[in-house]
Amino acid sequence: MLPPRSVPLTAVLSLVLPALATAVLRQLVGAVTWVHAPLHSSLETAGGLIALAVAAVLLWRRAYGEPGSHLPWVVTSLVCMGLLDLTHAGLHTSPGFFWSRALPTLLGGLLMALVWLPAGWTRSRAARHLRLAAGLLSVALCAGLIASPQSWPRAFSEDGTYVLWARFINMVGGMGFLTSATFFLRRYRREGAAEDLTFANHCLLFGVAGLLFGMSHLWGAIWWLFHGLRLVAYLVVLGHVVRVYRGLQAAEEEELVRRLERSEAQMRLVTDALPVLVSFIQRDDRYTYVNRGYTEWFNLTREEVLNRTIAEVLGQAAYEGVRPYLERALSGESVIFERVMPYQRGRTRHIRASYIPQRTSRGEVEGVVALVVDITAEKRAQERAKRLQAVTSALSRALTPEEMARAVLAEAIDGIGAGSGTFFVLESEGGPLRRLHVQGLPAEVAAVHANIPLEAPLPITHVVRSGTPLWVESAEQMLQDFPDLGPVLKSGNQSWAVLPLLGSSRVLGVLMIGFPVPHRLEEEERAFLLALSQQVAQAFERANLYLAARAAVRVREEFLSVAGHELRTPLTSLKLQLQLLERTRPPVVGAPRLRAMERQVGRLESLVESLLDVGRLSEGRLSLELGEVELRALTREVLERLAEVLERAGCEVHLDAPAPVHGHWDAHRLDQVLVNLLTNAAKYGAGHPVHVRVEEAGGVARLTVRDEGIGIAPEALPRLFGRFERAVSERQYGGIGLGLYISRQLVEAMGGRVHVDSRLGEGATFAVELPLRAAPAAEERTRVTAD
Repeated sequence: MLPPRSVPLTAVLSLVLPALATAVLRQLVGAVTWVHAPLHSSLETAGGLIALAVAAVLLWRRAYGEPGSHLPWVVTSLVCMGLLDLTHAGLHTSPGFFWSRALPTLLGGLLMALVWLPAGWTRSRAARHLRLAAGLLSVALCAGLIASPQSWPRAFSEDGTYVLWARFINMVGGMGFLTSATFFLRRYRREGAAEDLTFANHCLLFGVAGLLFGMSHLWGAIWWLFHGLRLVAYLVVLGHVVRVYRGLQAAEEEELVRRLERSEAQMRLVTDALPVLVSFIQRDDRYTYVNRGYTEWFNLTREEVLNRTIAEVLGQAAYEGVRPYLERALSGESVIFERVMPYQRGRTRHIRASYIPQRTSRGEVEGVVALVVDITAEKRAQERAKRLQAVTSALSRALTPEEMARAVLAEAIDGIGAGSGTFFVLESEGGPLRRLHVQGLPAEVAAVHANIPLEAPLPITHVVRSGTPLWVESAEQMLQDFPDLGPVLKSGNQSWAVLPLLGSSRVLGVLMIGFPVPHRLEEEERAFLLALSQQVAQAFERANLYLAARAAVRVREEFLSVAGHELRTPLTSLKLQLQLLERTRPPVVGAPRLRAMERQVGRLESLVESLLDVGRLSEGRLSLELGEVELRALTREVLERLAEVLERAGCEVHLDAPAPVHGHWDAHRLDQVLVNLLTNAAKYGAGHPVHVRVEEAGGVARLTVRDEGIGIAPEALPRLFGRFERAVSERQYGGIGLGLYISRQLVEAMGGRVHVDSRLGEGATFAVELPLRAAPAAEERTRVTAD
């Protein structure tokens, strides 16, 4: 579509610049002079320029695909006449001057009459060639008239009238225009197009002018009427084009308005769907756009926000909070910030905002696009997560239930802004609730409910029986549900949250939180309290299980200690009796059986000593008697003492001890460690050699016992040194799983360490590393025991 603003401009140029065009032609072509009437030249120049301008507009219109099969002939006619009219306007009075007046009427009329041809032929190649030939002919005629105006035949007689053949040429051209006028009138009556009426008037005026021109006298009245009719005909077409494109301009403006409205509706639809507060703020701090989220957040209508200042909408305090960021954005800087905002409706919210400057085409900041996200819930969730972590940390440090209750109430009250809290525990199923801790209540109120039977009609007993939380939003609701609860209302609280502490099998207690004002807990506040109560219940349950396990272990250790002492006395007596029989002279019959009995008694005695050592280790009563010990000699002594045991197991011992190793240790306890390691090697490496190595390296004594027996599975290695832990079935190898545990405790008590390296089926290597002097802790323990 041709830009509508160019049409009025074309008309102005057509009417204002004819003299300028004539002057240019005069300078370019020496034959051109302005010897005839200036008014006549101005009229012809204006007509020619209008014809060319209208032809260009129509051609552009057709190029953009608008309908009209007759337009090619109209455009060609206007081009040919416009060129010849401009040529005529610049020529002096000569034969060529008169021919340049008659030829446009003839050529234009004939071309315009071709509109009667079928539309299909108009679009044919032959028609295009004919129009091109007409245009070239017009150019050639213009060139010939300008180059040699005197060489053309005379068209006027001496008295200033046209000769017969010149009249005939003008009349033929006029008849061609009148014929085309009938075509356009028929189309107008059939289709009612204003454009057809315009072209009919144009052709009618040109036709009448052509007929009159043949009867005109040079510079006479009809002569001037002819030129006036031609100019009016041009102006009729120009006016139509101007009206059409003014209408197009209005249509385009309407379409632009509709597009802008659609774009605004689409933008509003998009911004309304965003979970963000979107607004546009002008330099005077007034809102010119807000999305639906903005109005809903402030509970206002768009009319109540638009064209109002920030201070009027948000409140002066909130405006002062954002003004520094707004000033930075209006200076051209994009700003992102977070802050707590006090709004005039009594709310305090945590927001994250982005201020983006909006610039004009000249680069000046005309306003700010504000994007605001309410992150209050996010910040509260983060704060409550931190509080839950703090509760976890506090519960891990608490040693008593009272400490746990105190830590929980402090975090619960601060976490949601409560006024008071009470912690009750249910120590046995069906038993009464005992108040464990209270915070924020007057002493006279706190003393009312210290021990509460489950049958009492109270909120705390209700949640124990139902196992579900209770949310009481007002004192009226509390009295309605629990009429006998007068003392609780004296606390000054107006709403409550009552939460059961649910264990895996029963309710463990109740957490009751009070608020000083009627308060409806939000979803995240309820979630926080439920998570807190669940965490506390789990901690209480773990604590109860731990205490129960400790009690069971204590009972077991007491039993082992008592059993060990009780067994030691008869074993000692039995051992003395066996030794007495063995010293009888002559030896009694069955001496081998006596030795076997002695070995079994020794084994029982070792087990009893292990049980007693476990008790001492558990109670922290293990004593060390440190002194100078030579490890190589001690190892040889133990090997000699266990020679019979190793021989019965089929274990050949290889001792590698190149040099003596002296250290400051407990010889008896070190002997005990050696015995445990060597008997283990004989038990699990029976039939295979046992390798023992004693050495010193870097101030550390190292004892290694390696067997080539069954080895140890990888999953059993981490627990191998635990109490009563075994890596193999006790039915196959016997034992109670205390030897390695005691050995490790003894070695570590002397400041050393013991570790094992083994693979299943490849034997095991136990390594003991001891500092040459016992650790200070071991020496201190020795001094305390000695005292």
